[in-house]
Amino acid sequence: MSRSVSPGAPLKLLDGWLAKHPGEDTTKEGYEPKIRLHIKPHIGKVKVVEVTDERLDELYRLLEATPIEANGNKPLGPKRVRHIHNIVSAALDSVTGPRKILTVNPAHTANPPTERQIKAAQPDFPTLNDHETGRFLAEIWKPCGNRACDQGLTHHCLRDTPLWTSYAATSCRRSEVLGWKWSLIHWDECAIELAWVVVEEGNTYRLRKLTKDGDDNAIIYVDQALMNVLKWQEERQGAERERLGNHWVDSCSPATASSRTGARQAVRRTRRRCRPAGARHATP
Repeated sequence: MSRSVSPGAPLKLLDGWLAKHPGEDTTKEGYEPKIRLHIKPHIGKVKVVEVTDERLDELYRLLEATPIEANGNKPLGPKRVRHIHNIVSAALDSVTGPRKILTVNPAHTANPPTERQIKAAQPDFPTLNDHETGRFLAEIWKPCGNRACDQGLTHHCLRDTPLWTSYAATSCRRSEVLGWKWSLIHWDECAIELAWVVVEEGNTYRLRKLTKDGDDNAIIYVDQALMNVLKWQEERQGAERERLGNHWVDSCSPATASSRTGARQAVRRTRRRCRPAGARHATP
């Protein structure tokens, strides 16, 4: 990397650094717009050896103060500016060291937003207490009572209740619960292995391994009440499978019950779920 970038070259090393980044595609997809929209327009033509901590500080303050069209005509928040700093720092690290272009990485002495500033800028999301959570779960477990309703066995009215119950009972991330697999649920031990997550890529979703470094799967232990919910979901999937016949798409996941209720639809429904009274702020 350092041999292919000369001291007088523009800061195009970002492209090469991103192309060789070992992270997941979703990670690189998150980096690309930050580089294109917020780094290159300001320092993309600056020579590598002319990138200083003062110049980087100017960039960070500019991003914090200037309305940006791609950000809804608002300046970037401290957390996003810190992400941009991390990208610049990592790219410059690749050309810093003995017999490389830079002897010292200027990003290491720059002043990006601090963790305290980031925390202070984060919104205070309302959360539910135990009583409110109980009311919310009780509400979503009520069958709709329509003529076609069969207590949720095949009717859609209760299709997401195991998903929401799993969120509340385990505090797992949405992507983790959507990645649960029947083969990784240990019924006798009341244990669930966390091996997969559902990640968003463009306009679609895919499963990927939760651990990126070959570590053993994490295991969570739950109470029998949640295992009973999952058992009910397993029975519901069986009824749905029988009803759909050849149209059934087997995802092997407790969270996605059929071709009609796959990961994409489940994610969208959790985003727009109508909160019942007393649980307006419930989030997955």
